[in-house]
Amino acid sequence: MTVTAPTPRFLHDRFAHWAQATPDGEAFTYLGRTWTWAESWTRVRRLAGALQRLGIGRGDVVSFLDKNHPACVELTQACSLLGAANAIINFRLAGDEIDYAVNDSGASVLVVGTELRPTIERIRDRLTHVAHIIEVTPDGADGDQYEALLAAADPVDQPEDVDPQDTVLVMYSSGTTGYPKGVMLSQHSMLAHTINAHDGWGFDEGDKNMVSMPLFHVGGSSYVLFGIHDGVPSVMTATPMAPPSPGRSCKVPTAPSWCPRCWRRC
Repeated sequence: MTVTAPTPRFLHDRFAHWAQATPDGEAFTYLGRTWTWAESWTRVRRLAGALQRLGIGRGDVVSFLDKNHPACVELTQACSLLGAANAIINFRLAGDEIDYAVNDSGASVLVVGTELRPTIERIRDRLTHVAHIIEVTPDGADGDQYEALLAAADPVDQPEDVDPQDTVLVMYSSGTTGYPKGVMLSQHSMLAHTINAHDGWGFDEGDKNMVSMPLFHVGGSSYVLFGIHDGVPSVMTATPMAPPSPGRSCKVPTAPSWCPRCWRRC
């Protein structure tokens, strides 16, 4: 697939480009819901506006705890707009490990999935930096706090002081030699990886990008950027072991990315 988009400087640049160039094109599909590039970009800008109202600006950190969900990608892109960072927490961690990572990141806003909300409630008093907790449901059902947050917010654009070297992702190591370490990844470094790892391969016309590696893993949060970079639709699964049913042929992706362990278990 030939990419004619301009070279991106910020992580969100390609997202914004496709929203203008192919506004009605499919961007993401997840659990039966599909968003176009224009719809997704508006959601990102609304989320950035909502985060600003919660006091998030350049250099601040928000955190995400859930199985794979497009809201996590939207949060990273909104952080890119504001010069903030998304600390994505491993949803397999126990409560004591979660509070360490969230507190270590300094996140003041936490987006948490419905399934994991009870875990957060049990450790709420230990999340010393978190001022706001926002619950996101798998299907955007009535009462979804994340969807309500977007609906009530005004879209915003990038402030002038945001820099490509600003940290945009905080990914935690496995902690096999002690406490997990928060690895700070800049917008510039994520873009450089996308461009350099793209060398020698590309999507063909009609391809769909499969995002099934967990987003708390650098493989998941890196691979989702290839679809965004090329303007290719991405089909996201909630867990790495749950590819879409072949019976739903219109949704089945053609370009998956798995680590060997995930491949063996599929």
